[in-house]
Amino acid sequence: MIMKAETEKAMKEILKPSTPYYSAGKMMPKDSPYYVEEEELMLWSRTSFRGPLIDAGQNRYMELFKKYLPDKAKLLWKDDAA
Repeated sequence: MIMKAETEKAMKEILKPSTPYYSAGKMMPKDSPYYVEEEELMLWSRTSFRGPLIDAGQNRYMELFKKYLPDKAKLLWKDDAA
């Protein structure tokens, strides 16, 4: 993405962390062509080490974990449809 950036504004958007926003009880990804769900997953992982996540955050973390690490998710949540 950085190599394809043509404006300073685009570069600033690319460099922003992919953080979701809270809406109606859910964590939602921002509508941006530069949003990277894998980066959001990493940020949830780091945040979870600081303390318990709110329910919306935990649900989003699990959603992304299952999407990008399905084999690991099946090991962690054997009783859940991963």
